[in-house]
Amino acid sequence: MPPNFLIQSIMKKLILFFAAILFAASVSAERGSMVVSGGADFHSQNEANQSPSSDSFGIFSNFQYFLTDRFSLGVSADFHTHKWGDIDRRNTVGVGLFGRYYLLKTDRFGVFGQAGSHVRFANEAAGDWTGLSFTVSSGVQYFINSRWSVESRFGVLSFSSQFADGMDTRNSFNASVTSGLSLSVNFHF
Repeated sequence: MPPNFLIQSIMKKLILFFAAILFAASVSAERGSMVVSGGADFHSQNEANQSPSSDSFGIFSNFQYFLTDRFSLGVSADFHTHKWGDIDRRNTVGVGLFGRYYLLKTDRFGVFGQAGSHVRFANEAAGDWTGLSFTVSSGVQYFINSRWSVESRFGVLSFSSQFADGMDTRNSFNASVTSGLSLSVNFHF
């Protein structure tokens, strides 16, 4: 079975699993409550001086469990595919763990800090590689009602390392306020 088919099959099962949770869950806004969130991103770039053009698509999901009213632990999963021109393609699957603390939380609004680690497995024409990252980020969350909220998160600090057989390890460190802006929809139960 080709790796791409296996990755797609796993991602379809994860999406169906989270969709079933969304429809079967009841709401709880106290300690012990859970949150399922997810989103998608798409990027296309084709500049006059750039060769080749590039397109990328990704889906991601998170699950959080609140240990207190302000602190939660969670797991994340994602799949991304990136294509350059007509030939080069990279597919990545990632899983991670994170902790989130709400500095401010009202009935409609929340401000939080989050720290986590993520491991990513990639398959591309140049060879397979594995990446490990650690991030510290912050974000804001708006509660539409007791079940639904939207959030925007942006990276503040991150360290990542990529390694593969026969390839030097590549490390990078990023300190920024605008890196990795994301928007996701959350379901609380």
